[in-house]
Amino acid sequence: MLKNIPKILWALLGTVALVLAGVFGTTPASATAGVTAEIFPPFCSTNEDPNVFTGVSNDTAASVNAKFVVGTEERTVVVAPFDGAAETFFLVPYVPNEVWTAQVYVNDELVKSDSGTWPDCTDTDGDGVRDIGDDCPTVPGPAENGGCPLLPPDTDGDGVSDAEDQCPSVAGPASNGGCPIVTPPPPDTDGDGVSDAEDQCPSVAGPASNGGCPIVTPPPPVLADQTLKSPAKVLKRGKTAKLAKVTHQGAKVKWQSKTSKKVCVVKAGKLVAGKKKGSCRLTATAAAVPSFKTYTGKFTVKVK
Repeated sequence: MLKNIPKILWALLGTVALVLAGVFGTTPASATAGVTAEIFPPFCSTNEDPNVFTGVSNDTAASVNAKFVVGTEERTVVVAPFDGAAETFFLVPYVPNEVWTAQVYVNDELVKSDSGTWPDCTDTDGDGVRDIGDDCPTVPGPAENGGCPLLPPDTDGDGVSDAEDQCPSVAGPASNGGCPIVTPPPPDTDGDGVSDAEDQCPSVAGPASNGGCPIVTPPPPVLADQTLKSPAKVLKRGKTAKLAKVTHQGAKVKWQSKTSKKVCVVKAGKLVAGKKKGSCRLTATAAAVPSFKTYTGKFTVKVK
């Protein structure tokens, strides 16, 4: 209960009352000139239940009797000349969302009345922050955190505190110790980067472009030997013998002889025997043709 409020404070309350009166109550009335009554509706505060505040300002030279009635509570005070009196009804039953009523009488004359609904100032979690302004109404927490508990550091924001997170800088579920769940790669027996399920050669490495099989370079083809018609084995002195112009495979043949011209000489694709007896050594060469190797053959013709 507050009584004998200084005039400067009462003046301040009166100014506020004039502003709020149009919103929360009826226009101030006077039992006599210079006597003003006020009723301030209840509101939720941090530590106290809501209550109704009433008051009377007496700016006359005579004392007045002020009676304050809130619900079933009633209090009477004498207000001295040029003084003020106020009552805060802490004992008025507070029932959230129920109707409250208040009246102020001066010298037994009703000069002010108001009514409204009690605000719901429940604090479910008992943290001192009313539910109406509590971001976590069922979990206690400090007012500076909106009524929510202060959570331990969680660098990666995965809901697992750093103290319990085995991977504090990489998000992962709590079921995996706060670490990300890594799915193992599919089996790859030959390690070529192509999974066994897609590898056509799972036990032998090879590029994906070849179905996981190695690229096999085919061996060079096996080439056959060329053949040609051999020259005569014996040639009389001064006589001429034909030499094969092409192999049996169609390659042009080149003939050479390093034997003395007195014994033999190759001329215009023919073998010409000289005037001297001896052995004429011949070399035949031919370029390669498809499926056949180059040809080199050596022959001996006896000149007699």
